[in-house]
Amino acid sequence: MNTLTKLIIIQAAVLLLQIILYFGSERFQHVFHNPQCRLDERIPRIPAFVYPYVLWFPLIVIFPVWLYYFSPENWVALQIAWIFCVFVSVAAYLAFPTTFQRQELGQGTTERLLALVYKTSYRGVNCAPSLHCSTSMMIAFVAVVTNQMPWWLRIISVLVSLAIILATQFTKQHVLLDLLTAIPVAVVSLSIGFPLAFSGAGASILGWLGLAF
Repeated sequence: MNTLTKLIIIQAAVLLLQIILYFGSERFQHVFHNPQCRLDERIPRIPAFVYPYVLWFPLIVIFPVWLYYFSPENWVALQIAWIFCVFVSVAAYLAFPTTFQRQELGQGTTERLLALVYKTSYRGVNCAPSLHCSTSMMIAFVAVVTNQMPWWLRIISVLVSLAIILATQFTKQHVLLDLLTAIPVAVVSLSIGFPLAFSGAGASILGWLGLAF
């Protein structure tokens, strides 16, 4: 099995774990809290932001695979941080379930796409912390610190990540609290991932996965 195939399988496994935990947790949530505040009312809905919002889906598949070829150590760090981030987020969803009413949409093409995004949220819960925000923050950080990555790819990764974070607000798919709570989750996850990856565990993990260090 070649390296690319291994990376794709690993990333698929990580994302499958995320999907199972994310949607599985919804079955255990019954009493919900509304995280909206007055500041959310001042943030306009801009349907066109649905386009950067959906870029999150290819980004979380492609970026980690790219990253390995530039820095296997940072790839391990991101994977550790990612898994920790998902577990912490799901624990938060179970401890403090959140949801809020999405706005009514029009019939234009862009608003129909946004309506589809709303529907993919299943029950419209698991809002805070936003995984869109926390994982995009982690990707942006890793892109910045991965000096081996071409400058143009680092810039694109950061800009796309920032656009996704903004899109969570302007599509009204998330509220401000969802974004703010994602910040400490991303910071703590990275603070765990990087030290572990560079402590010797990174080489062990790569060896166990059959990947070159």
